[in-house]
Amino acid sequence: MKKFLSFFLAFLMTVIVLPVNAFAEEVVYFSISDNGAYVYSDTKQIPMAYVEIPISEIKGIDLEEYGLGEYAIDNNKDGEDDITVLHLYIYAHENHYYEGANLLVENAEGAPGSIFFNWFWGHDCNLNYYVNGKYPLFSDGRGSTADIIEVKNGDFVDIMMLSSWAFYGDSGAGFHNFFDKNGNIVHRINAELNEKVEFELKRGYGNINIGGATEYVSVGNVPVYYSKTELYAEDAQTVESDENGNVSITFPSAGKWYVWMDGQKGLDQDTQNIVSSPAYLEVEVEENTVLGDVNADEKVNPVDIVLLRKYLLNKEKYPLTDEKAADVNADGKVNPVDIVLLRKYLLNSEKYPLG
Repeated sequence: MKKFLSFFLAFLMTVIVLPVNAFAEEVVYFSISDNGAYVYSDTKQIPMAYVEIPISEIKGIDLEEYGLGEYAIDNNKDGEDDITVLHLYIYAHENHYYEGANLLVENAEGAPGSIFFNWFWGHDCNLNYYVNGKYPLFSDGRGSTADIIEVKNGDFVDIMMLSSWAFYGDSGAGFHNFFDKNGNIVHRINAELNEKVEFELKRGYGNINIGGATEYVSVGNVPVYYSKTELYAEDAQTVESDENGNVSITFPSAGKWYVWMDGQKGLDQDTQNIVSSPAYLEVEVEENTVLGDVNADEKVNPVDIVLLRKYLLNKEKYPLTDEKAADVNADGKVNPVDIVLLRKYLLNSEKYPLG
């Protein structure tokens, strides 16, 4: 049995392991808000906040079938229509709006490269949209319309519907997002229990009147809500961004937490109505993990090596208490490499630290 186990583990270590995301499905993310709050899907009863949409499903939309064939583009000349924000709009209406996409396409007008929607999601034409946190530009001084903005894996598109037209000029207008310490927009992050999670709230603003480039400003002294129940939960807790837009939250229990802030009223042109978008963030809070402590007994010893071996031989029979603890090199995979590193650690922890 020992010989078989050694052979089996050696075999596993020689197998070429593909990257974790090698077969991950390509997706885009879509958000829709109305006067500072995210709308809800009529069909799935979920908030339209950073909704994950598989690109493979968007590809099934044929613009010809909607009478919009003239807006199809094929920039890479591969004989297939490129997937654009227009496809995303249609998909969202067909799958999340109770009346489908008919009113959307019936009220579309303009030449290719200049499509204009007179109606969107039961609203009208008073809306704005950003792609990946920026005002979409076709060229300097010219914005891009939905029919010419290609969407790629990981892109996120935000739609902001408003009653006030001041979203185009008020100094408080724009799209809010949470940023990590590296200056990146984040919608989903991981944290450990009782860890202080810090991020920054900023508002992006850009349009052709200012040359198109999107500028960001920190947003201070506004309430930020968080709840483990759901978005807009009545029991939501509240913190406030400091004067520089910094937000700090220590989550009291493990699990998924929802963090958001509401769209804000204008600062000069319209101080009575909403002129900006809300912001959204999911935080997955995990129990504190000690790498190598496979059986979660607060000790790292040979028993953990035995359990890890059993797991690799028969995962169903010997499930792990904490897979994150078993991934001792923190590469996102639990495999024989972790056994080797765990052995080295037990022989000389200073020379071979875990993680």
